[in-house]
Amino acid sequence: MDQIFGVALLALQLLSCVLIYKSIKNKNYTTYKFPRCGRRAYIFERFTKFGLVCCFILNSITVLSVLFDPEFGGAFVMLPLGFLGWYLCLFIYLDCKNFYLQTTPEGMIWANFLAVSHQASYKDILKFSYDPRGDFDTDLTWLVVKTNHGKTLRFDPILTDAGLLMAQLAFRLQKGYWARSDSPEDQREIQEYLENDKETCEYLFQISRCVIEHVPEEKSE
Repeated sequence: MDQIFGVALLALQLLSCVLIYKSIKNKNYTTYKFPRCGRRAYIFERFTKFGLVCCFILNSITVLSVLFDPEFGGAFVMLPLGFLGWYLCLFIYLDCKNFYLQTTPEGMIWANFLAVSHQASYKDILKFSYDPRGDFDTDLTWLVVKTNHGKTLRFDPILTDAGLLMAQLAFRLQKGYWARSDSPEDQREIQEYLENDKETCEYLFQISRCVIEHVPEEKSE
């Protein structure tokens, strides 16, 4: 029974390598020429690569041990532990490799850990929240943005360049309408928010206790 279980898990592990191969070939995030494009921190990608290699070696040795010695007692612990570590590292690796956020004066484009892309204008944003993660004693945060298309963008502005998004949110809260791309005055104020990014983040962090449910129409001429 342990032999069948081990071989099945190893086959699933090898099958999931297809996702790694696709992520290596995924160059979407490098094709955008806009100046505001963010990715996950590279340091996490390096750690997960090391973790994937270690878990693959551990799982392979365990499965081979079970095949050659059906009475091998460590399989009951090593197999679940190894494959749990494998898929945890795989998720983090794919999230680091495939996620990107690209912003323009009109809206944003982002991709999830499976490299599925989504697009939304700022006017599509229904609500957002910006809170501390709360699971570790760190300064890490979560910015969660929901759109009227049912799509959700979730990332940490500390680890990923948020581009124009934070500035647009702060502008919307203070001005009551989204910054217009054809308005030099609005775009000048957006640049001021970007230049004072720490103050902008602190402002949104304070507002995060209440969620913005509705965005009214843009300011009329």
